[in-house]
Parts: sequence; structure tokens; C-alpha cells
Amino acid sequence: MGATSLAWRPAGLAAVVLAVAAAFMLLRNRSAANPATATKDDARLQEMVEALGSASGAALQLGGGIHELLGSARRLFRAQYAEILVLPYGDNPEAFRSYSTRAGQRLLEPCQLAEPDRIALDAVKRRGRGPLLVTANDEDRVLVSAVEERALTNAMIGVLRASTGELGLAVVGDFPLEEGESGAADVTVFGTFCGHASVVLENARLGQSLEELMELKERLHHQAFHDALTGLPNRVLFVERVAAAYDRARSEEAEFGPTVLVLDLDGFKNINDTWGHAAGDDVLVGVADRLRQAIRPVDTPARLGGDEFAILLDERTADVGEMAAERIAMAFTQPFTIRDQSVVIRPSVGIAVAERGVSAEQLLRNADVAMYAAKADEVRHMASYEADTHQATRRRRELSLELDGALRHHGIELRFQPVVSLANGTIRGFESLVRWARPHHGLMSPGDFLSVADNRQLAAIGQRVMWEACRHACLWQSAGEDSRRTEVWINLSAVDLTSESLVDEMMGNISRAKLDPTLVTLEITETSVIVGEQAAIENVGALRHAGIRIAIDDFGTGYSSLSRLGEFPLDMLKIPMPFVDRISDHQADRRLIDAIVSIARSLELGVVAEGVEREVQARVLSALGCELAQGYLYAPPVDGDTVLRLLRSGITLPHEHGFGVHPSPYRGRHKSEQPAA
Repeated sequence: MGATSLAWRPAGLAAVVLAVAAAFMLLRNRSAANPATATKDDARLQEMVEALGSASGAALQLGGGIHELLGSARRLFRAQYAEILVLPYGDNPEAFRSYSTRAGQRLLEPCQLAEPDRIALDAVKRRGRGPLLVTANDEDRVLVSAVEERALTNAMIGVLRASTGELGLAVVGDFPLEEGESGAADVTVFGTFCGHASVVLENARLGQSLEELMELKERLHHQAFHDALTGLPNRVLFVERVAAAYDRARSEEAEFGPTVLVLDLDGFKNINDTWGHAAGDDVLVGVADRLRQAIRPVDTPARLGGDEFAILLDERTADVGEMAAERIAMAFTQPFTIRDQSVVIRPSVGIAVAERGVSAEQLLRNADVAMYAAKADEVRHMASYEADTHQATRRRRELSLELDGALRHHGIELRFQPVVSLANGTIRGFESLVRWARPHHGLMSPGDFLSVADNRQLAAIGQRVMWEACRHACLWQSAGEDSRRTEVWINLSAVDLTSESLVDEMMGNISRAKLDPTLVTLEITETSVIVGEQAAIENVGALRHAGIRIAIDDFGTGYSSLSRLGEFPLDMLKIPMPFVDRISDHQADRRLIDAIVSIARSLELGVVAEGVEREVQARVLSALGCELAQGYLYAPPVDGDTVLRLLRSGITLPHEHGFGVHPSPYRGRHKSEQPAA
């Protein structure tokens, strides 16, 4: 904050020394009476001396002193919340509130005294001069409500005093209070803290000048229009600048108005869930730095909130938006480092160009709509706003809300497609394929609804698929004499693969279903191998150590390299349907399959071909050394009852009177786009 000078007074310093000494003697006496607390009390004394000393060092500036006081209070009491309220004084009718939480600090924000503030001040006066400890069980319900107004479960409240009267209020909340402890020692230490804070504030008042107050106001103005974490302009300032750019374009009668880009980070919630919010904040700061480097000095970057950013382009040409979006995409090709782990983060970018009659806020909304459309573009991850974009985005959001209902009411189902031995046609296992039984629409394939699912929904779908697949696989083992080693293949999303709970959930499902782990194969995509690399490697390693096999799905369509395959503990490569569909009697059409089989052999991996629909494909695949296959030549995806009938019959596939007599009507489409049979 502003450099508000202090006239440091010896009397104030003496008060702090005496207060620290008093707390020192109290804790020492308690330690002597109860040796069990001695070690902990010694540590608290050390923390107290260091914390208050740190605040003293910064106290020659009001903002710096309060910053240190808040940090010291949270460290000293291991609290989630600390606040210092400076009461109005002199000709200044406003109070100033400063607070610190896990999300960050806000310093010296002008405010009016609120009712919870008055209740806290009156309570301390009423009970005596010392600070108060307030818990949910406190008899003073009015005071408890004042604490709850700050969304705290407990708090210590103290009045900051000087020789001239009351200076302010100090609050520390949401700190650990061990069962059976009265908190008396904490209250004593907090009283010392309040005395020290009073000295800091009193000296700050004595030395404050008009020039310094103006500097403080300038800083507060900057804080009101800029994001505290990244330093970028916030939404308020960004909208003002968009409106000003629009006015300039209109006055110049320009052909195009300003262009706005809105972007957010795909999978950012997974970073917070995996590594914590502090790591997420570090990533956001890194994102802001990359955006500054990717745009020109005349352009305006902003953080709108959360993981959402925006860019105002100071150039009025038709293609400037896409050119900027491509530069931004290039800036994100290098991974971020999170706790010594490399993680690739991909932005989805929406582009909107101002049109006549469109306000700055509407232009921003248009770019936001385009951004949601960009999320559906799995290749470019960018989209421009058009008239029908809004309708498409609205339909996606409505579908997402319906999907929530399907998850609540068990509308997510499984279908199973046989994995067949090319050598003899026996059924080796079944791949589990997710379907949505959507009312009035029939069964929807994953390609029609997974693209609208957020990480929370993907995680819920993954949990249901893992359990249902294991439950069905347990039933298969007793379906017939030849079915006791029937395998189940389960697809994992990138969200599943990087989840901290994946291993426990998967092994819990296997145990609950009384299933042999060696009968389970988990399919992961090449893309999911790249996203959240280290977390994925650790999860895959733990699952494979437990006996579960791992297959790379759709090998050759993602971004992995041979060196990355060597790092992952794998068992299988799956050849995707588009590659299989190119197979014919011509030798040239076999080279790509031959190359994949050769790679698998060199890495000692098995090979499975997907989307096999013609007998010539099966013959060529078998001749090239592919072991297993699945596709409409053998059977479409079927329900659980049909699987049991197949296993009980003991038939081999393809069967002249059973499945496979008709080619798939979805030939050439990826398996995720094919509906259930």
C-alpha cells in the first residue's frame, strides 16, 4: 500500500516488549504446570516472537504494516481468516477494512461500519477490555451471528486501542481449536497481537500526510480496476475500454468495430482438485504472462474471473481475431510446471467482432458464446461468433442440464461389444460403451453428449461406468463353462486418468464385484496421456501393479511419441476404425497397419483392431499379426442380457445365424459416434 510514514515512538515499542513478555511468562507458567504442552508452547512462543518482529519491521508503512500483521495473525494462529478494521478518524468519515484469506489479501478498502462490526465492538466493551473467543456454542447468540456473518465457525475478536481512544477491530477466524482446550493461551497471545497492532495503527495516524493519503487513494483506485492476482485489468475496466474502442470506431465510421477474444482453460478445475488452489493461482499468473507475450502492446488483456480471460484487439480488420487466437494457441504449446510436473493446458478461444447496435457488454457476451462453441471444436479450439452460434450454445447448455438429471436418475447405461480372437473367433471379452437413455430421444452415443459434459459430469459418468462394467463382468464369469475368464474393457477419460481417487475407486469396484483384476483392461487415449502427465503415469503404474492391463485407444490419432509410449506401462495398442477401414486387397493399404503392429511387437505389446466390418479386413489383420478385433463383422454393441446369452451359447464369431451379417450403417465413423444396437 501507500508509503504512509510513521513517527515511531519509544513508548509504543515498550508496550510491545511488555506485551510479548507477558505472553511469554503465561505460556512458560502453563508449560511448567503441564509438561505435555511444553513443546507446543515453546513453538508458539517462537512463532509469536518471529511474527510480531516481522510486522514491526514493516510497520514504518501503514499498508506494509497491516499486510505483515494479517500474515502474522494467520500464521501464528493457523487461521483461515484475519481482518483489521480501522475506524473512522479525523475528518475522514470512512472506515478501512483489510483482510486476508487463502484466496489472497485486500488492503485498506474504504467501507462503512456494518452491524456485525458494531456488535463485535459493543461485546468486547461489555465483557471487559480483553479480547474474546467466540465459538458456535457461545451463549451470546447475537455475537455468534456477527461471527457467522463473516462466514466463520469461530473467531477471536479484539479492540485496537490507543491513548486517544479506539483505533479499530482485529478478528482472527477459522483456526484449529483442539477438543478440551479452553483457548485461553490463544486469547492471551491474541491480546499481545492486538496491542502490537494498536501501536502500528497509532503511529501510522500520527505520521499520515495529505500527499500519502492521495497516493493511497490512487492505489485503491488501481485495485478497484485491476485483478489482484495477475495485475491484469478486471471486467469493469475491460468493459470500459471496449466501450471506448467501440465509440472510436463509430466516430471514424470504420468498416469493422473492435474485436474481443474470450478464453478459458480446459480442465483447469482438475488442476485445483489435484494440486490445490495455490498451484491453480500460480498457473493463472503464468497464463497472464503468456497472454501478455502473445499479444501486442496496444492490445488489452484482462482477467474476467476464475480461469476466464479476455483480449481487446486495437485493430479493425476482418481476420485479426483468428490471427490473435492462433498466436495465443502457440503460446500454450509449452507445458506449465506444477510441483515439478509438466502439465499441458489448452485454452478454448471465442472471437466476436463488434456490429452496429451491439453494446460493449453484448460484444463480450457474444465472445463468451463463441468460446463455448470453441470447446466443442476438438481440433482448433477456437470459434467466431455467428448468428446461429448462440442457438447452438444454448442447446449445448440445455443438454448439459439434462445430463445432470440423467446422472441423478440413472439414465446412463452401458452396452458391450465383443472383443474376438482373430485366430479362432472365440470371445475374449467385451468393451464397455457408455450410452444415455434420453427420454423421447432413445439411446444417445457418447459422441452426442460427452462433448457438453464438464469435468464434474465426466467424473460422475466415469464412476458409474467403472462400477457397472465390473458388476456385469462378474456375472459373465458364471455364464458358461468357457466364460470363466471373460475380460472387460473400460474406457477412461482424461479426467478419470488424473483423478487422485482413481486407483482406490477402481480397486474398490473390483473387490466389491469379486472380480479378478487381471480380467480388467483400461483404455486410455493418447491425448489423456499428455494432459496431467505425472498424475497419469502414477495412476497407470499403480493400476498395472495391481494386475490391471492398460491399452492405448485409437493409437496414431493423438499426440504421443514413441518415447512417451516407453514411459507408460502399457499392454495393448488399439488400431482405430479409420485405419482399419482403409484395408483392402491392395498391398499399399496395409502399410499403416503393418507399421503399428511392428511398433507393438518392438514394445512387446498386444494389438486390437477396431471397426472391423468386412472379412477381407479380418484376413489381412490376422496375416499381419493382429491378435484381436471388434466391430460389426462380429457384433454391434449389445445390452447385458444379450451378452449372457452369447456366452451361454458358446458360439464363435462371426456367426452365420447371429451377429455380423450386415455391415455397420455407421461405417467410417468413430466408435464414439455410433449409437447402440
